Amino acid sequence: MRRILLFLTPILAAQSWTTLPDGGQNMLLADARLSAPASLATAQKIPVDGMPFADALRIQLTAPGAQAWDAQIIASTTGNIAPGDALLLSLFVRGSSPTSETNEARATAYLQRSSGDFAKFITAPLTAGPAWRQYLVPVKAETTLATGQHQFVIHLAYAAQTIEIGGISLLNYRNTIPLADLPRTKITYPGQEPDALWRAEADTRIDELRKANIQLTVTDSNGAPIPDAQVRVRMTRHEFGFGSAVAADGINNDGEKYRETIKELFNKVVLENDLKWPQWEQNRNRAQGALNWLRANGITKVRGHNLVWPNWQYLPSDLQRLSANPAALRARILDHIAEEVSATRGQLVEWDVLNEPYTNTALQAILGDQEMATWFKKAAEHDPQPTLYINDYSILSGGGLDKPHQDGYFNIIRKIIDGEAPLGGIGMQGHFGAQLTSVPKLWQILDRFAEFKKPIHITEFDIDIDDEEVQAAYTRDFLTAIFAHPSVDGFMMWGFWEGRHWRPRAAMFRKDWSRKPNADAFTGLVFNKWWTDETAITDADGAINLRGFKGDYAIDVSLGDITQSTTASLTRDGLTMTITLP
Repeated sequence: MRRILLFLTPILAAQSWTTLPDGGQNMLLADARLSAPASLATAQKIPVDGMPFADALRIQLTAPGAQAWDAQIIASTTGNIAPGDALLLSLFVRGSSPTSETNEARATAYLQRSSGDFAKFITAPLTAGPAWRQYLVPVKAETTLATGQHQFVIHLAYAAQTIEIGGISLLNYRNTIPLADLPRTKITYPGQEPDALWRAEADTRIDELRKANIQLTVTDSNGAPIPDAQVRVRMTRHEFGFGSAVAADGINNDGEKYRETIKELFNKVVLENDLKWPQWEQNRNRAQGALNWLRANGITKVRGHNLVWPNWQYLPSDLQRLSANPAALRARILDHIAEEVSATRGQLVEWDVLNEPYTNTALQAILGDQEMATWFKKAAEHDPQPTLYINDYSILSGGGLDKPHQDGYFNIIRKIIDGEAPLGGIGMQGHFGAQLTSVPKLWQILDRFAEFKKPIHITEFDIDIDDEEVQAAYTRDFLTAIFAHPSVDGFMMWGFWEGRHWRPRAAMFRKDWSRKPNADAFTGLVFNKWWTDETAITDADGAINLRGFKGDYAIDVSLGDITQSTTASLTRDGLTMTITLP
């Protein structure tokens, strides 16, 4: 397939709408180019007036690509990057998209590793309308990269759109300027305003969905009502799952603080890596030890993640050697499912049977798509109790704009259900960068997948940005959005402590265990706004009536020196109970 390469000379932003500090080394070479199939995108250099750059690159896309990188600008970089270096990306964007709800063009800029895993060191979502918009993204380098090990790219193939990009510079200030002193474009998202219309609707939904009536009557031993008794109704655990990924090594080796934080904050957990196929076969005792500790400490809701992640890099190394022998490959997979599900029988409430099948298709390409349903059937055969989930990314994140991924995931779910698989739930990961999805858009996507009438679980939430206030605000808004949706039954963040987090900036606690604002956002909702702890006095009929959040409760009744305590669960049917004082 022919690809177009068109060169654009970057103009150093010595003067710009926001003055950039002197002393930065420009790391971009003069070879920025568009790489795309000719049928998907064309590009031309255009003159620009009245801006701090003389020309820009105009790219016209006729349709979305299968992946965003099917059309991309690539620019080589030069110079070494060392840990602690302060980097500043500056560029200008404008454009339009007839298929966008806002008619804005969309792209994402990255500084990434130039080979291998293409790990990202800068991620900058770009959206712009007809006026030029400048993006300023400062980042502190976390790793060493020599010349030739990194490159600058902009992914473009999100939609049919016209987008213009100019004035690109990538400056390295080394350690001469604190990162906080570099200019930045403030991260925002639609509906961030305190008076946004969705907020009142969310509160109404939450009251209807997540609360129920509590009716308690206090009597004496003869059944006569007792007025003026004091009744405290105190929540002890949410019915809704609020949890996190945890590491077996963290439970075993990271000390009491790691373990106590798990018990304090979460009523549900998932082992981050220890139940994945390669790790399970390498050391199943590590995972089993963690499961034993969780059960012994009252955390009985544990998710299994995952049985089949269908790409060679996530599978035991021997599987790829079976690619020419489908029968042997199939048997190896089914034997694994049978063995691990049997070994963990009775210890898990959910299993991610299939992980990220939209982009990971190595096994399906050999065995056929119908084999996905077989994996669910095999898991149910060896433990019928856990709810069996499919799980994928890029459904809710990225502004909710990855329509090809959403459509592909929807079609895979339909195919698995049509194959009569015992699919019990739909997992949506929720790994967010700077492009944060509005609550109405979240609801729109959730509504679409609710058509399957399966519970939806938020399985891997995090926000990898360095603006801690925006991170906290969106944590609060995202939690509110999903708690207000009738199909969502649980929320799992993908780690909580910087010392054991795949994206350290996303953690709720720093390495020294100091709290970040997003930790306060989480606990402020889960253990305050959405937590019931009320004291009431019985009326003449010995009764109290109130509404509480669904979950487990401790109830204490006292009259003078007499006290009676009990426990109960508040479900969607409400709680009606008579308590007898001796």
